Amino acid sequence: MIPALLAIYQTYLTYAAAAGLPSTWQEVSAKLNLPGFIGDQLAVQAARALSEQRQGLGPGADELWTAVPAGVSAGTAAGLQTIAEALIWTDAHEKTATKDEDGGMVPTLENPPLELQDLVLQSVSAAAQTAAAEAAGWRYKTWRTRKDSHVRDTHRELEGVKISLGESFHTRDGDTLLYPGDPSADISNRIGCRCRIVTSR
Repeated sequence: MIPALLAIYQTYLTYAAAAGLPSTWQEVSAKLNLPGFIGDQLAVQAARALSEQRQGLGPGADELWTAVPAGVSAGTAAGLQTIAEALIWTDAHEKTATKDEDGGMVPTLENPPLELQDLVLQSVSAAAQTAAAEAAGWRYKTWRTRKDSHVRDTHRELEGVKISLGESFHTRDGDTLLYPGDPSADISNRIGCRCRIVTSR
């Protein structure tokens, strides 16, 4: 995925230099044709996440297979939004200083987008798994962290919190996330995050 993300960033910079930049993630996605350029890769990642979800939950979760289309669609959409939002965020900051408050990096020409790849994969996986569970009639989701010293405080407090699938997790800094990596959340609550979602009946 790294080559594709680098190509997207180069294209973004070309548009920026020539005609200015769109202001919303939807406009960025359309202008760069993100669905056509990387949509298939995101769909593959979503399908992998759904397979991992089913393997982790065991044979009793076979009904999740019927919800694969919903999961793939949601995961792909979340990935597209994540990429576009990260490009907008990057452009709003100095190209030589792109650390967020938690030390995470977003892509610049000097910094290949490893951080962006992780951000996108997390968003795709969590969105796909949540949507598939909801489509299969499941009811709950639980926030899980790595339980180590690198977990940010706002996420450490969410460890083990179980809520309904349609609800949002609330962080103490006032942000709301449907799942770890939710692209609608502030980027400071997503960059460098290694948390995951666990769904249940």
